[in-house]
Amino acid sequence: MTPTAGTGALTIKQTTQLSKKLSYLLRHGAVKDGFNIDSAGFILVDEILAHQHYESHTIEQVKFVVDNNDKKRFELSLVDPEDESKGYKIRAV
Repeated sequence: MTPTAGTGALTIKQTTQLSKKLSYLLRHGAVKDGFNIDSAGFILVDEILAHQHYESHTIEQVKFVVDNNDKKRFELSLVDPEDESKGYKIRAV
C-alpha cells in the first residue's frame, strides 16, 4: 500500500529509506542535528520536515511510514489532541 497520488506517494524503496532516516534521527541523530526533544522523547514533525534532509517529505508520507511500519518503531501523536492544526509530534518506541 502506498500513499495516494497528490500526497507525495512513495515507492517501497522510498518508504524504507524514509523509515530508516526517521529511525536514525529519533534514536541517534536528533541532538547532533539540533532538534528540540521534549521530556517524553517527542520531536515536532514540522521541525523535522523543515530540516534540509527531510524537506522533500510531507506529513502524509510520515503518517504512512508510521502506520505501515511492520515493527511499529514510531509513535505519532497530535501536539494538542483537541486541535489538529497545531501539528504532530513523533518519537521512537
